[in-house]
Amino acid sequence: SDTGCMNPNEPSRPAEGLIPYGVQHPFWSDGATKERWLALPDGETIEIDAQGDWLLPIGSVLIKQFSLGSQLLETRLFMRHEDGNWAGYSYAWNEDGTEATLLVGSARREFGEFEWQYPSRAECLQCHTSAAGGTLGLETAQLNGTHEYVEGSAHQLLTLEHIGLIDLGTEPSELPALVPRTEGAESARSLLHVNCGSCHRPVSTGGGNLDLRWDQDLDQMGICGLPPEHGDLGVSSALLLAPGEPSRSVLSLRMHATDHSRMPPVASTIVDT
Repeated sequence: SDTGCMNPNEPSRPAEGLIPYGVQHPFWSDGATKERWLALPDGETIEIDAQGDWLLPIGSVLIKQFSLGSQLLETRLFMRHEDGNWAGYSYAWNEDGTEATLLVGSARREFGEFEWQYPSRAECLQCHTSAAGGTLGLETAQLNGTHEYVEGSAHQLLTLEHIGLIDLGTEPSELPALVPRTEGAESARSLLHVNCGSCHRPVSTGGGNLDLRWDQDLDQMGICGLPPEHGDLGVSSALLLAPGEPSRSVLSLRMHATDHSRMPPVASTIVDT
């Protein structure tokens, strides 16, 4: 309630002037649902780079709020500071959902049989890489769809262009769009892009030679029929992706792991079935 980003009289709701948005394919957060808002300094706009990543001005703040059913879990603020760098801040909600308190480091808390992990500020930056533009959900392909605003449903890109925050230069139908959570290869590509592509892409650190962005051809991704670079998880004849054999595919095995070999490595312990 003291941040200025949320309504001090109802801290679970955004302050006046914050802009809601949603994504086509959400990052997996152990089954939690999320609400998202953004705020830019007055008079500033968003630039869009050649890859479709959005570059927000200094002073911008992103807010993501996590809930499990009616239980508020966390509100996470992500701010671009004067030095141009981004930093994340996690606020843990009390059981009554009346106030959330800033955490200094990582933490774990139990809600019944469910355990929620709060990332540290350093852990936030493990996924929010500079190669991905700092922000993750704010990219053209993620916002190229409708959002349910208070006033009704509207296309997000057209709405943000209408209020002067972005300049598309073309119609949304001519721009890329991630695929929502459905079955099929394109949805699998979107899942890898959202959950893995912030690190596993060119000009990133620690991501190896993989490129798991959604718009790469299979032969450009560096996964099919190739040996793993960071361990075989004890699997005989393991490959990054063994066609038709998930039990030999490290890419799949890491996403199903619940120990130190799990990917993504931060703030998740439950497998996305």
